[in-house]
Amino acid sequence: MVDARKLRARLRWSQKDMAEFVGCDQATVSRIERGQEPSGPVGRMLEVLLAEVTAGRIKPKPGSAPSEHGAAA
Repeated sequence: MVDARKLRARLRWSQKDMAEFVGCDQATVSRIERGQEPSGPVGRMLEVLLAEVTAGRIKPKPGSAPSEHGAAA
C-alpha cells in the first residue's frame, strides 16, 4: 500500500492537491492517511502517482511543505 502521507509530503502537496489528482475529496485523503484502506480507483491512482513521482515525471511543488491538514506552512 502507498503511504499517502509520505508521498504527499515528498510532493509538498496539500491534502486538497492530492485529492484532486486521485479523484476524491480532502476528507478521503485524510482518512487514508490515518489508516483507512483506499477504494479500488483511489488506491490505483495513488499507485500511479507514486510510479510517476519515482520516475521523475511528477515533481514536487516549489517552496515549503504543506501543513498536516493541507494549508501551506
